[in-house]
Amino acid sequence: MTECKVFLRKPQFTEYMANLKPEFDAKATNGLPQFYFVDIHGVLTTTRCAKDYFIALNERFGYFIDPDKSTTRRNRWVVTFDDTPPTPIVQETKISLVAMDEDGIVGSDEGIVVTEDEQEATGVVLIEPEYVSFDEVDWPRVEALKNTKSDKSELDLYAAKFGVSLKKNKSISNMLADFKEAAMLSREC
Repeated sequence: MTECKVFLRKPQFTEYMANLKPEFDAKATNGLPQFYFVDIHGVLTTTRCAKDYFIALNERFGYFIDPDKSTTRRNRWVVTFDDTPPTPIVQETKISLVAMDEDGIVGSDEGIVVTEDEQEATGVVLIEPEYVSFDEVDWPRVEALKNTKSDKSELDLYAAKFGVSLKKNKSISNMLADFKEAAMLSREC
């Protein structure tokens, strides 16, 4: 059953919560910042936004609030209570694959799924790309690129060899800064 309620202040919401879930400590929660709550055992839960707050309540007390349809705005708490948990969404993991045959690279595709039978029938073998070390970056070549569409594409393709995805809607200097930052972060790991 789905029910949407509007609470004018946090104390009104916490009192309702305490009646709905006896393990929820309304008095202690009222003295805390907006997206913090405490249970009757004194366990404090802190979150940074409304959606995370509702997700944390569901994790602590069992699913009963729809976090996607609930929010807070100007001290108003609009909460959608729903006792039926959502069906889990199966997420597909997409990987970049390169198709190769005996003569070399045939082509590449992102998120391609090919069965072993299809591989055998076509003579194409799928491999995951191997990324090159950042030590091998040709920095003078990269820094010489201009702010043109073709140079942005070239930088994006070059960065992809190192496992870095750049946004071509940025200026070439910002793309280069992102590439350098990725190189610095990889050295810290």
